[in-house]
Amino acid sequence: MGKTASLILLLIIIIFSVAVGVYSASFYYKNNCKANIQSLAQQRDVITDQQKQQLDVYNSLKSSLVNNITIFGQVKSASAIDNSIVLSFNGDDISLAINNSTKIYSTANKSTQNNPLSFSDIKTGQNLYIYAKISSDNKLTASYIKITK
Repeated sequence: MGKTASLILLLIIIIFSVAVGVYSASFYYKNNCKANIQSLAQQRDVITDQQKQQLDVYNSLKSSLVNNITIFGQVKSASAIDNSIVLSFNGDDISLAINNSTKIYSTANKSTQNNPLSFSDIKTGQNLYIYAKISSDNKLTASYIKITK
């Protein structure tokens, strides 16, 4: 056999090996990886009983009969970046969205009692009464905030 025939035979063996490798990889993916990905996706979609109960409460509060939800707590954090507040009360935390139409007032200072404040006036540790609604995307959105003493 000449050099040319040896090179052609070697090239055929390499091409055959690559084809077998590609076929084996696709077979392995189809039988193993795809099943694992589907299993993980199903696990991600499974919600706990506690989450189901919370969702039921949210859905019942989204009724047109319920105009506002009153929430009281101490400011754990306030973020102007994503316009949200986390309130804490008796060890429980709740996160609320704040939008541009949210009215903010203070009862601590008589001179500002009737003048709206801005989001930047809310500080960590302050006590707040918040009147909120549940939005269509199941987030609590504050419509009125009262800063108390």
